[in-house]
Amino acid sequence: YVEYEKIKGSYKVNDKIKITGIAKAYAGNNVDNGAVKYRVVREARFPYPWVFRRWWQPISENMEIAHGELKTDKDGKFIIEFTAIPDRKVDRKFEPVFEYKIYADVTDINGETRSGTTQIAAGYRSIILKTQIPSSINADSLRSLSIRTENMNGQFQPALVNVTITR
Repeated sequence: YVEYEKIKGSYKVNDKIKITGIAKAYAGNNVDNGAVKYRVVREARFPYPWVFRRWWQPISENMEIAHGELKTDKDGKFIIEFTAIPDRKVDRKFEPVFEYKIYADVTDINGETRSGTTQIAAGYRSIILKTQIPSSINADSLRSLSIRTENMNGQFQPALVNVTITR
């Protein structure tokens, strides 16, 4: 099988991204010196669907932005690097998030092929705030607001948040 190490941190478009994959044989041993063929496909998603009630949703076609071949090391690991190229036809004002799907096929010396897929998201912003605050709230409840910062992949990302409360 092919699996990928957990992606950490947050990314923005035009950042260079490194994905580490690990290839293992059916018996569980590492596939060393295996031939890896990979490709990276970009597609857009829009995290705020209510924006498009008044406008049409922009069209963004899937596009292969990287491909190549490499070899696994003695531990069965391989590293895929690519630049998170945005779709320039989609206006930044819609705050698109681009999903980069990584497909890898690893063939060992016996000719057995195994495949694995992962994805990473990047946008013009690197983090998103998730809140659960009712539209009306008692003043004494303002001491415990639920605010969470996540990267575009939905993983917790520590960040300093300043909250200003106005009438």
